[in-house]
Amino acid sequence: MGKRLSFIIMILILLLSCSAEKEMVVKIEDGLTIYNGVEKREYNISEGKEGELKVSSIKESGKIGLKVASLSDSSYVPYEGSNLPECFVVRLEKSGKYEVTISCKNYKGSYNLEFSEL
Repeated sequence: MGKRLSFIIMILILLLSCSAEKEMVVKIEDGLTIYNGVEKREYNISEGKEGELKVSSIKESGKIGLKVASLSDSSYVPYEGSNLPECFVVRLEKSGKYEVTISCKNYKGSYNLEFSEL
């Protein structure tokens, strides 16, 4: 009975760890910043206003992905992609709350997000 319970607990821990997003881990190696994991940010746009998110990234190697999604309207996802251009702007045409998710896997380089309400 004890071995069976231990086995079930191990499986549950494994399943939970696979489904959970990892927080962003940052380390410096040979003068380069390496990102692994997920970072989430939230922005709010006042009623009757719009916003924009300026994105810049300098990639040495690895993978980076970005998703911008409205928390107020789940069908509104103004941007989702990987292999980001060096510089681009995501226009946020609806008011409300937004969640920005940055996903990195062995990403060597840098990235910057600048939010502004228009």
